Amino acid sequence: MGTETKQYTFKSVGKTRADLLNEPGRQTKNELPIGFKTPLQFEDQTDGLFLMHKSLINQVADNLKNLILTNSGERLIHTRLGGNILPLAFELGNEEIDAEIMARIKATVEVFMPYIKLTDFRPFKQQNDDPEKVAKLGFVLTFTAPSISNEVKAIEIFLDAVG
Repeated sequence: MGTETKQYTFKSVGKTRADLLNEPGRQTKNELPIGFKTPLQFEDQTDGLFLMHKSLINQVADNLKNLILTNSGERLIHTRLGGNILPLAFELGNEEIDAEIMARIKATVEVFMPYIKLTDFRPFKQQNDDPEKVAKLGFVLTFTAPSISNEVKAIEIFLDAVG
């Protein structure tokens, strides 16, 4: 009473990485992805599903922007995470409030991203054509990450004030 057993090879299972990379119209780069670009966006014609950062300093800039835009209490378990600057958005441009925003950002960065050296803070206010919005408020934050790169990076953070 012999039973027949089947034997399979893995050559017939799915597509290999080489097959996927050689598909017509697909562009590939030799750069390894480091992390997701935010906000998440679908990627077309490359070797990933979402747009990814391929430069460490750009990933750090994205992480810093997300850290600053997070308000206290928005993350479960990590309730202290974030710059908590949104409550001060309407007063941006006032010297006292600018100093408070800078202090909050500095304190948050020292705890969560201590490898970043903050250099400049420049608030701005732009009029908005949308009747439901008063103005576009925000600031430009300049920083370096000496342990990663000598490059000076600037991020622009918008705080839409609804009126």
